[in-house]
Amino acid sequence: MSDEIPASYPVSPQHFRKVLGMLVSTLILLSAVIVALMVKENIRINPRTEDAQVRANVVGVAAQVGGSITAIHVKDNQPVRKGDLLFELDERPYAAELDKAKAQLALTELEINAYKDQITSCEAALRESEANALYASNYAKRIQALVGSNYVTTDKNELAQTQAQTTAAKVEQDKAALERAKNLLGDSGNINVRRVAAQAAMRDAALKLSYCKVYAPCDGYVTNLQITLESTLPLESRSFPSLIGRSGMSLPILERQISVTCALEWLLMSIAWRNPGKNIKELSKGFPKQ
Repeated sequence: MSDEIPASYPVSPQHFRKVLGMLVSTLILLSAVIVALMVKENIRINPRTEDAQVRANVVGVAAQVGGSITAIHVKDNQPVRKGDLLFELDERPYAAELDKAKAQLALTELEINAYKDQITSCEAALRESEANALYASNYAKRIQALVGSNYVTTDKNELAQTQAQTTAAKVEQDKAALERAKNLLGDSGNINVRRVAAQAAMRDAALKLSYCKVYAPCDGYVTNLQITLESTLPLESRSFPSLIGRSGMSLPILERQISVTCALEWLLMSIAWRNPGKNIKELSKGFPKQ
Protein backbone atom coordinates (compact mmCIF):
# COMPACT_ATOMS: atom_id res chain seq x y z
CA MET A 1 0.00 0.00 0.00
CA SER A 2 1.69 3.17 -1.06
CA ASP A 3 1.67 6.48 0.98
CA GLU A 4 -0.46 9.12 -0.59
CA ILE A 5 0.49 12.78 -0.37
CA PRO A 6 -2.52 14.94 0.27
CA ALA A 7 -3.11 17.53 -2.30
CA SER A 8 -2.49 21.16 -1.15
CA TYR A 9 -5.39 23.48 -1.07
CA PRO A 10 -4.95 26.51 -3.31
CA VAL A 11 -4.96 29.92 -1.48
CA SER A 12 -7.58 32.19 -2.79
CA PRO A 13 -6.71 35.82 -3.61
CA GLN A 14 -9.25 37.04 -1.09
CA HIS A 15 -7.62 35.08 1.75
CA PHE A 16 -4.15 36.31 0.77
CA ARG A 17 -5.25 39.94 0.77
CA LYS A 18 -6.87 39.45 4.17
CA VAL A 19 -3.70 38.07 5.75
CA LEU A 20 -1.55 40.74 4.12
CA GLY A 21 -3.87 43.46 5.40
CA MET A 22 -3.67 42.13 8.94
CA LEU A 23 0.15 42.13 8.82
CA VAL A 24 0.31 45.65 7.41
CA SER A 25 -2.19 46.91 10.02
CA THR A 26 -0.15 45.32 12.81
CA LEU A 27 3.06 46.88 11.52
CA ILE A 28 1.41 50.30 11.23
CA LEU A 29 0.05 50.04 14.78
CA LEU A 30 3.42 49.01 16.19
CA SER A 31 5.15 51.78 14.26
CA ALA A 32 2.65 54.32 15.60
CA VAL A 33 3.23 53.14 19.17
CA ILE A 34 7.01 53.30 18.73
CA VAL A 35 6.85 56.78 17.15
CA ALA A 36 4.55 58.00 19.93
CA LEU A 37 6.96 56.74 22.59
CA MET A 38 9.89 58.36 20.80
CA VAL A 39 8.04 61.67 20.53
CA LYS A 40 7.09 61.51 24.19
CA GLU A 41 10.70 60.86 25.21
CA ASN A 42 11.94 63.66 22.96
CA ILE A 43 9.43 66.10 24.44
CA ARG A 44 10.42 65.05 27.93
CA ILE A 45 14.11 65.62 27.24
CA ASN A 46 13.85 68.56 24.85
CA PRO A 47 10.60 70.34 25.62
CA ARG A 48 9.27 73.36 23.71
CA THR A 49 6.71 75.85 24.84
CA GLU A 50 5.49 79.39 24.34
CA ASP A 51 4.08 79.83 27.83
CA ALA A 52 5.89 78.09 30.69
CA GLN A 53 8.55 78.65 33.32
CA VAL A 54 11.72 77.09 34.63
CA ARG A 55 12.28 77.06 38.35
CA ALA A 56 15.77 76.43 39.66
CA ASN A 57 18.10 77.29 42.50
CA VAL A 58 20.05 80.41 41.47
CA VAL A 59 23.23 81.29 43.34
CA GLY A 60 24.87 84.71 43.12
CA VAL A 61 28.63 84.71 43.66
CA ALA A 62 29.97 87.74 45.52
CA ALA A 63 33.60 88.76 45.08
CA GLN A 64 34.98 90.71 48.01
CA VAL A 65 37.31 93.08 46.13
CA GLY A 66 37.20 95.27 43.04
CA GLY A 67 39.59 95.56 40.13
CA SER A 68 40.12 94.82 36.45
CA ILE A 69 39.31 91.38 35.06
CA THR A 70 42.44 89.70 33.74
CA ALA A 71 41.11 86.22 32.86
CA ILE A 72 37.74 84.57 32.23
CA HIS A 73 37.69 80.79 32.44
CA VAL A 74 34.03 80.04 31.64
CA LYS A 75 31.52 80.56 28.83
CA ASP A 76 27.84 81.39 28.88
CA ASN A 77 25.64 78.37 29.75
CA GLN A 78 28.72 76.32 30.62
CA PRO A 79 28.29 73.67 33.33
CA VAL A 80 30.71 74.09 36.23
CA ARG A 81 31.60 72.10 39.31
CA LYS A 82 32.00 73.41 42.83
CA GLY A 83 35.44 74.98 43.18
CA ASP A 84 35.97 75.64 39.47
CA LEU A 85 37.74 78.92 38.72
CA LEU A 86 35.31 81.37 37.08
CA PHE A 87 37.41 84.49 36.50
CA GLU A 88 40.35 86.42 37.93
CA LEU A 89 40.91 90.04 38.89
CA ASP A 90 44.11 92.04 38.70
CA GLU A 91 45.94 90.95 41.84
CA ARG A 92 48.91 93.32 41.62
CA PRO A 93 47.53 96.00 43.98
CA TYR A 94 46.63 93.35 46.56
CA ALA A 95 49.98 91.59 46.17
CA ALA A 96 51.64 94.94 46.89
CA GLU A 97 49.47 95.37 49.98
CA LEU A 98 50.52 91.90 51.15
CA ASP A 99 54.20 92.75 50.67
CA LYS A 100 53.66 95.97 52.58
CA ALA A 101 51.98 94.07 55.43
CA LYS A 102 54.86 91.58 55.55
CA ALA A 103 57.35 94.43 55.71
CA GLN A 104 55.31 96.09 58.47
CA LEU A 105 55.34 92.85 60.46
CA ALA A 106 59.13 92.64 60.12
CA LEU A 107 59.41 96.29 61.15
CA THR A 108 57.16 95.62 64.14
CA GLU A 109 59.45 92.79 65.25
CA LEU A 110 62.41 95.18 65.09
CA GLU A 111 60.48 97.80 67.06
CA ILE A 112 59.57 95.21 69.68
CA ASN A 113 63.23 94.29 70.09
CA ALA A 114 64.14 97.97 70.29
CA TYR A 115 61.53 98.58 73.01
CA LYS A 116 62.86 95.59 74.93
CA ASP A 117 66.35 97.12 74.77
CA GLN A 118 64.85 100.44 75.86
CA ILE A 119 63.19 98.74 78.83
CA THR A 120 66.52 97.19 79.80
CA SER A 121 68.17 100.60 79.57
CA CYS A 122 65.40 102.25 81.62
CA GLU A 123 65.70 99.58 84.29
CA ALA A 124 69.46 100.20 84.55
CA ALA A 125 68.91 103.96 84.73
CA LEU A 126 66.29 103.46 87.44
CA ARG A 127 68.64 101.33 89.52
CA GLU A 128 71.34 103.99 89.22
CA SER A 129 68.89 106.74 90.16
CA GLU A 130 67.65 104.81 93.17
CA ALA A 131 71.25 104.27 94.35
CA ASN A 132 72.05 107.97 93.95
CA ALA A 133 68.84 108.95 95.69
CA LEU A 134 69.58 106.63 98.61
CA TYR A 135 73.08 108.02 98.99
CA ALA A 136 71.87 111.64 98.71
CA SER A 137 69.11 111.02 101.26
CA ASN A 138 71.51 109.47 103.80
CA TYR A 139 74.07 112.21 103.22
CA ALA A 140 71.41 114.91 103.72
CA LYS A 141 70.38 113.31 107.02
CA ARG A 142 73.98 113.25 108.28
CA ILE A 143 74.54 116.84 107.26
CA GLN A 144 71.33 117.99 108.87
CA ALA A 145 72.36 116.35 112.18
CA LEU A 146 75.49 118.48 112.21
CA VAL A 147 73.71 121.77 111.65
CA GLY A 148 74.36 124.15 114.57
CA SER A 149 77.88 122.92 115.15
CA ASN A 150 80.97 124.41 113.71
CA TYR A 151 81.48 121.44 111.34
CA VAL A 152 78.68 122.14 108.80
CA THR A 153 77.59 125.42 107.35
CA THR A 154 73.99 126.29 106.51
CA ASP A 155 74.79 126.49 102.83
CA LYS A 156 76.23 122.99 102.79
CA ASN A 157 73.14 121.63 104.52
CA GLU A 158 70.83 123.28 102.01
CA LEU A 159 72.92 121.89 99.17
CA ALA A 160 72.65 118.37 100.59
CA GLN A 161 68.88 118.67 101.03
CA THR A 162 68.49 119.95 97.46
CA GLN A 163 70.62 117.09 96.15
CA ALA A 164 68.42 114.57 97.98
CA GLN A 165 65.23 116.06 96.50
CA THR A 166 66.75 116.16 93.00
CA THR A 167 67.82 112.51 93.09
CA ALA A 168 64.38 111.49 94.43
CA ALA A 169 62.71 113.34 91.53
CA LYS A 170 65.09 111.59 89.12
CA VAL A 171 63.92 108.25 90.49
CA GLU A 172 60.29 109.13 89.75
CA GLN A 173 61.24 110.30 86.26
CA ASP A 174 63.04 107.05 85.50
CA LYS A 175 60.07 105.04 86.80
CA ALA A 176 57.78 106.92 84.42
CA ALA A 177 60.18 106.32 81.51
CA LEU A 178 60.28 102.61 82.32
CA GLU A 179 56.47 102.42 82.42
CA ARG A 180 56.23 104.28 79.13
CA ALA A 181 58.71 101.88 77.49
CA LYS A 182 56.69 98.90 78.72
CA ASN A 183 53.51 100.40 77.29
CA LEU A 184 55.21 101.00 73.94
CA LEU A 185 56.34 97.37 73.89
CA GLY A 186 52.66 96.36 73.86
CA ASP A 187 52.79 93.26 76.05
CA SER A 188 49.43 92.23 77.50
CA GLY A 189 49.90 89.07 79.49
CA ASN A 190 51.52 86.53 77.18
CA ILE A 191 50.43 88.42 74.03
CA ASN A 192 52.16 91.30 72.29
CA VAL A 193 49.37 93.41 70.81
CA ARG A 194 51.69 95.17 68.37
CA ARG A 195 52.72 91.83 66.86
CA VAL A 196 49.13 90.56 66.82
CA ALA A 197 47.95 93.71 65.00
CA ALA A 198 50.69 93.39 62.37
CA GLN A 199 49.93 89.69 61.86
CA ALA A 200 46.21 90.44 61.49
CA ALA A 201 46.97 93.10 58.87
CA MET A 202 49.08 90.61 56.93
CA ARG A 203 46.35 87.95 57.06
CA ASP A 204 43.80 90.52 55.86
CA ALA A 205 46.04 91.46 52.93
CA ALA A 206 46.52 87.78 52.04
CA LEU A 207 42.77 87.21 52.21
CA LYS A 208 42.06 90.11 49.86
CA LEU A 209 44.66 88.75 47.47
CA SER A 210 42.89 85.37 47.46
CA TYR A 211 39.60 87.11 46.61
CA CYS A 212 41.07 88.06 43.22
CA LYS A 213 40.19 84.54 42.06
CA VAL A 214 36.45 83.85 42.01
CA TYR A 215 35.39 80.21 42.26
CA ALA A 216 32.05 78.49 41.74
CA PRO A 217 30.36 77.93 45.13
CA CYS A 218 28.34 74.97 43.86
CA ASP A 219 27.62 72.78 40.84
CA GLY A 220 25.57 74.60 38.22
CA TYR A 221 25.46 76.50 34.94
CA VAL A 222 26.88 79.95 34.18
CA THR A 223 24.23 82.38 32.91
CA ASN A 224 24.14 85.87 31.48
CA LEU A 225 27.90 86.13 30.93
CA GLN A 226 28.40 89.71 29.80
CA ILE A 227 31.76 90.62 31.34
CA THR A 228 34.88 90.96 29.20
CA LEU A 229 38.60 91.14 29.79
CA GLU A 230 39.82 94.41 31.29
CA SER A 231 36.34 95.17 32.62
CA THR A 232 36.63 97.18 35.81
CA LEU A 233 34.67 95.93 38.80
CA PRO A 234 34.21 98.78 41.28
CA LEU A 235 32.86 98.16 44.74
CA GLU A 236 29.25 98.74 43.77
CA SER A 237 26.32 96.62 42.66
CA ARG A 238 26.60 95.39 39.06
CA SER A 239 25.00 92.62 37.02
CA PHE A 240 27.27 89.68 36.33
CA PRO A 241 26.98 85.95 35.67
CA SER A 242 25.06 83.79 38.09
CA LEU A 243 24.92 80.04 38.62
CA ILE A 244 21.86 77.88 38.05
CA GLY A 245 22.20 75.08 40.59
CA ARG A 246 21.90 71.48 39.44
CA SER A 247 20.25 70.13 42.57
CA GLY A 248 16.74 70.90 43.70
CA MET A 249 15.46 71.85 40.23
CA SER A 250 11.88 71.56 39.09
CA LEU A 251 11.47 71.45 35.34
CA PRO A 252 7.81 71.29 34.31
CA ILE A 253 7.28 72.70 30.80
CA LEU A 254 10.45 74.67 30.40
CA GLU A 255 11.21 78.23 29.56
CA ARG A 256 14.17 80.18 30.85
CA GLN A 257 12.54 83.01 32.67
CA ILE A 258 14.54 83.97 35.73
CA SER A 259 14.55 87.57 36.80
CA VAL A 260 16.10 88.32 40.13
CA THR A 261 18.19 91.36 40.93
CA CYS A 262 20.69 91.46 43.74
CA ALA A 263 21.89 94.93 44.67
CA LEU A 264 24.45 94.17 47.35
CA GLU A 265 27.69 96.10 47.84
CA TRP A 266 30.74 94.22 46.52
CA LEU A 267 28.38 92.19 44.26
CA LEU A 268 30.06 90.92 41.12
CA MET A 269 27.41 88.39 40.03
CA SER A 270 23.67 88.95 39.92
CA ILE A 271 20.74 87.17 38.36
CA ALA A 272 19.08 88.45 35.19
CA TRP A 273 18.04 85.92 32.54
CA ARG A 274 14.89 86.16 30.41
CA ASN A 275 14.17 84.17 27.24
CA PRO A 276 10.41 83.67 26.92
CA GLY A 277 9.35 81.33 24.13
CA LYS A 278 12.89 80.22 23.29
CA ASN A 279 13.95 76.67 22.47
CA ILE A 280 15.83 75.58 25.55
CA LYS A 281 17.20 72.33 24.23
CA GLU A 282 20.77 73.47 24.65
CA LEU A 283 20.15 75.41 27.83
CA SER A 284 18.46 72.51 29.60
CA LYS A 285 20.97 69.94 28.45
CA GLY A 286 22.18 67.86 31.39
CA PHE A 287 19.47 69.06 33.79
CA PRO A 288 17.94 66.47 36.15
CA LYS A 289 14.70 65.11 34.73
CA GLN A 290 11.59 65.35 36.88
